[in-house]
Amino acid sequence: MALLKATALSAALATTPLWTRKGKTISRKFEFKDSDHGRLFQVQVYLDDLDSAAVEVELFADELDGQVPERCRMTRGERLVGANGWIFTAQVKSPRPAEHFTPRVIARHPDLAIPLECAAIRWQR
Repeated sequence: MALLKATALSAALATTPLWTRKGKTISRKFEFKDSDHGRLFQVQVYLDDLDSAAVEVELFADELDGQVPERCRMTRGERLVGANGWIFTAQVKSPRPAEHFTPRVIARHPDLAIPLECAAIRWQR
């Protein structure tokens, strides 16, 4: 039953793009800054009618010049005023430049494994 729910969620997300939905931009602001503990990344994500528990936001850096791909789960923080939007943050220690990382919104379910090439993943551009 859980797999069926996860499959339905994945299918729903695949048919409804996350970064641009109903003509609206889901992510408006992606920032990063250096700190004493690495690099702090922050992104604003607007979910409209999606439940925030049904999605995950993570940073991803692709394999490059022998460096392995990196994934870092972002933490949901403050709710944005007047919207079903949230600020997600991540503290990353990596030798890579910040420009190698991009945020992505993916379906979240304990029984769901999502490959990188999944069409339901909407990448920040």
